[in-house]
Parts: sequence; C-alpha cells; structure tokens
Amino acid sequence: MAMEKEEVGRIVGYGDKLSPCSLHHLPCSIAHNGPANVSAYFGSKSTGAKADGMEIQEAAFRGRRLVGSTLPLPQNHRGFVLEKAPSNPDDPDEWVVRSEFREITYWNHDTMPSLCDSLPRCIDWLNISAAIHKPVTTDQVASVFPGAMASKRKSEVA
Repeated sequence: MAMEKEEVGRIVGYGDKLSPCSLHHLPCSIAHNGPANVSAYFGSKSTGAKADGMEIQEAAFRGRRLVGSTLPLPQNHRGFVLEKAPSNPDDPDEWVVRSEFREITYWNHDTMPSLCDSLPRCIDWLNISAAIHKPVTTDQVASVFPGAMASKRKSEVA
C-alpha cells in the first residue's frame, strides 16, 4: 500500500525585502506572534567562557537568568522566518518568507549550553543526514572493503 504524501503548506512568495535576522530560541512561551525589536529590549553579553567548544552568553528575560550560545547552521543550509500569506484568507496553508537566518542563539535557564542539548543535536543531524545520503563511488567502497570488491569481480568473471 503506497503512502500518500501530505502537503503541509506552500510558500507563495517572498516579502518585499528578504533581510537577515537574529533568531533566538527562548525556554519560555511568549504570547506574541510577529516581529519584535529584540535588540532594543533583549541584550546579551559574552561571558568569555566556553563549554563544549561553544562560546557562552548571558542574558536576562523577565528577571530570569538565561545562559546560551549561538549555533551556526551547517554549510549550504539557511533558515527562513515565515508568515501566513495575507492574500488568500481561504487557504491557511499559504506562507510568505519574511526574513532569513544563518545562525540560532538558543537559551537555557541557569544551565550551561551543551552539545547534548536538543537544538545542537538537531543541527548535528543535518550534517549526519548529508553524510549518509551522499553518493558513494565503487572506488570509495573498495578503499574501505578491499576484499569485498575483489570477490565481486571474481563472481562477475565466472
């Protein structure tokens, strides 16, 4: 039985300007959905410390201490901020691209960022996925398993 591919939405256009943005992943829920002047109200500073090779930053949000790190997206990847398309109110699955990001700053409450946190692990998966789906040549296989290729050649000759 073949599975049908479900469409989850369509990107119907780009905004007037596709500008880069700073993306922050906060460990809380905010009752706002839309642009915000983050740089005017949310400041962070580098601590000079590193954990798991990541530079540690500190900030506070609504009186709570946050500790975070900025993670670049892997090479050849970029992220987009989407907004519901206003052109067709009858179709809730249409989206417009408003801005683009190449890195994500993620924050924890009082806990040092770690490569074991969920967001760094998700970004690692992009690299792992690219590696396991990359085409492999027979020469590359032969360099890793020289005996396997020799026995295959013998069976082809026979």
